[in-house]
Order: sequence, then structure tokens, then C-alpha cells
Amino acid sequence: MRLLLLAASGLLPLLLVLAWGVNHLVEERRVAAERSVQELSRALAIAIDAELRSTLLLLENMGTFDELERGDVRGFYIDARRMTEQLGWRQISLADGEGRVLMRTSDPIGASSPVPVEPRSLALVVQTLKPVITGVIETPAFKSDAFNVRMPVIRSGKLVYVVTAMLPPTRS
Repeated sequence: MRLLLLAASGLLPLLLVLAWGVNHLVEERRVAAERSVQELSRALAIAIDAELRSTLLLLENMGTFDELERGDVRGFYIDARRMTEQLGWRQISLADGEGRVLMRTSDPIGASSPVPVEPRSLALVVQTLKPVITGVIETPAFKSDAFNVRMPVIRSGKLVYVVTAMLPPTRS
């Protein structure tokens, strides 16, 4: 019995050190995994931010198209439709300064409803004269959800148009 107690008393510190070592190893792995997730999240946020900035720049550039300067919605429709196909966007729409939709590239020219798909963000652009990026919204015309990036077109301090890109939340 004494021999058994002696052996147990020698093993107990060894088991305690082993338990501490395993706990330390598990904690170290948890911290490394947490750091890895943070770095991945940061990289994704940077990529998304860059993509949204480039979309805003493209929309801002579209606001300077000659067709819009002349008020030629049909000509703008042709250019916007080509861009939609090239960039893989769902659609580009154009609204007037009061928020009425003039055209959507997903509809034939002249067949678009004047009611916006997501009116709150369009009203916000009209009110603030600043770009707006919506959250993900349901799109009845398409089989999956999307989000809008809206850019005001301002001339002489007055809102003339709002150009909107409807984008899929995922890229293929």
C-alpha cells in the first residue's frame, strides 16, 4: 500500500504539469485561430471596401456621360446595358432628381416602372445628395437577393439624376 502511495505521489505532479501543458497548448491554438480569423476578416473588409469604391467611381463616371448631359436616356440605356453585362451586375437604373425611375437595364427601354425597388435609400440620396450603399434586399425580378449602390448626379448644385447599380452579394 505504501509503495502504491509513493508511486501515486510521484505521478500526481507529473499529471498536474501535463494538464497545465495541454491547457497552455489549447489556449495558444485558440489565440492563433482567433488571430487568423481577424486577419482574414480584415483582408475581406479591405477587398470589399476597394470593390465598393471602384463601383462608386464607375457610377460617378457614368454620371458624366454625354448622354446624360444631353438628357438622352435611350443612349444612356445602351451604354449602361453594355456595362451591366461586362461587369456582371444585375442592373443599372437611372432615376430623376425627384426619385422617379426613368429606366432599368433589366427592362426594355421605356417599360420600367417609375417606382424604385428599394425607395428608402433612393429617398436618402435625394435628401442628402450623397452616395448610399444599401443592405442586402429581396429582388422579385431576380432569383436571388442583391444590394444597391446609389450615386447622385449633381449639376450646378442641383440633383439631376441618381444612378444605381444593383449588385449580387456574391461574385462568380
